[in-house]
Amino acid sequence: VDEGRMRLWAYLLSGTTILRGLYYFSLIPKIRTATLAALDRYERLGFVTSILNGTAMGLSFWLVAAHGDVTAQLVMTLINCFFAIATIANASRQFWIFFAVTIVHLGQGVLFWFGVGHEGGAQLEVAIPFLAVTLLMLGFARNNSRQFQESLAIRTENLALLEQLAAEKKAVEHALSEARRASESKSRFLAAASHDLRQPLHALTMFLGTLSFH
Repeated sequence: VDEGRMRLWAYLLSGTTILRGLYYFSLIPKIRTATLAALDRYERLGFVTSILNGTAMGLSFWLVAAHGDVTAQLVMTLINCFFAIATIANASRQFWIFFAVTIVHLGQGVLFWFGVGHEGGAQLEVAIPFLAVTLLMLGFARNNSRQFQESLAIRTENLALLEQLAAEKKAVEHALSEARRASESKSRFLAAASHDLRQPLHALTMFLGTLSFH
């Protein structure tokens, strides 16, 4: 393996990884107060850092594997596969991001093993399985993304249902409060009416009692 090319690839991969980590770390205090437009902008910039990181990883085929023996080529292929598998856990929730990163990452490996861009020529016994693994990863990521979207939709529906129940509870409490106030007003009116009706009757009784002496 050419140590100079190996070192160059290591620098590129480390630089893009650190850049990506620093970018997401800088977003932590901004997420809670970010607007939808800001979140979309953060996502687009995050997508760019993912593309840069995936591209740097895929360059290992040209900078390292293309200048090494078969063992070095297979080792770099395994490293790239492990990297892609680790990416599934984070990026596959949004399939279009994972698809783009996979194209610029494992797509370079597919081209490499099919003999594009280097003197080694095509090695179909590796190229075809590697292509199959890439397609399987894309299929798994698509299913994972669909399940995540369905889970997110269910969560959104549950939140909407909870908000609806809270609104209905508030409406019921308001109706009960109105009914209680109406009942209290009715009780006060009946008490006042009863008092106003008893007062003349009581006075009439007193007058009749007085007249009874004459």
